[in-house]
Amino acid sequence: MVRLTVALGLAVALVPAAVGGRAGARAVPAARAANAAPAPACHATLRVIAHGQGSPDDLVWAGRRLLVSDIKKGTVGAVARGHVRTLIAHIREPEGIVPGPHHSLLVAEQATDRVLEVNPATGSRKVLVKLRLPHGQSGLDGINADGPGAIFVPDSARGRLYVLHLGTGRLSLVARGMKRPVAAIRWAHGIAVADEYSNAVWMIAGGKRKRLGAIPLPDDLAVISGHLVAVSLVGQVWEVAPHLRLLSSAFGPTTTDPQGLAPDGPGAVVVADEARNAIYRLGRLGGCL
Repeated sequence: MVRLTVALGLAVALVPAAVGGRAGARAVPAARAANAAPAPACHATLRVIAHGQGSPDDLVWAGRRLLVSDIKKGTVGAVARGHVRTLIAHIREPEGIVPGPHHSLLVAEQATDRVLEVNPATGSRKVLVKLRLPHGQSGLDGINADGPGAIFVPDSARGRLYVLHLGTGRLSLVARGMKRPVAAIRWAHGIAVADEYSNAVWMIAGGKRKRLGAIPLPDDLAVISGHLVAVSLVGQVWEVAPHLRLLSSAFGPTTTDPQGLAPDGPGAVVVADEARNAIYRLGRLGGCL
């Protein structure tokens, strides 16, 4: 992902989530922003649910337990009682996380451009995928489950998206020709892909790719109540589809660096803010969608 240079204060003020099309229009290309739907009456709330390990990045639910990666400390931990308890360590720039078979965790290791299967109980690990990292490029970003037996693996450095079939270890090409794909999930009979450097979220269906929405530096995706939601590295949360509209600009671009995104029930998402070293819950979105 792109790392934003930020001025970080120690105190964090909790502010209502700003909503509305006008706040986001300046951040997206004018031709597409004009098509953004006006936001309905929205009273979203934002609150801290945990302080991270240092640089919280990607998020995923493992049952009722929320897991978070720390890209600088090289750890993956579980959120509990407002803090993060380390489960595994010594990962080189951990990004995406997916619960794996037999209580393992699948972790994207950005620095080496590979996917690891790690057993938190024993610390044992094996390499599931090793991509070819071009010199000077940054490796793969978020991985996401594609049903119970496969995961999406974005080849972020080379603009491709693969599916890894866990049973066979086979890697299948889904799409190519993107700039920096960083997350992919199933949505509306297709695959939604966040393409960070294209400032776009794509829909891949029937072997074709079309733009769902122009989002500035999208980094992660989630689905709540049938709506596709994206987090933007410039400090925003967007509904991408079926309507394009800004849900929140509460993560201001000068003091925050929101990265990971995960659903939390029908009307909320949780967001990992790396710069603030905190995990937030953006709730009461039901009236915003």
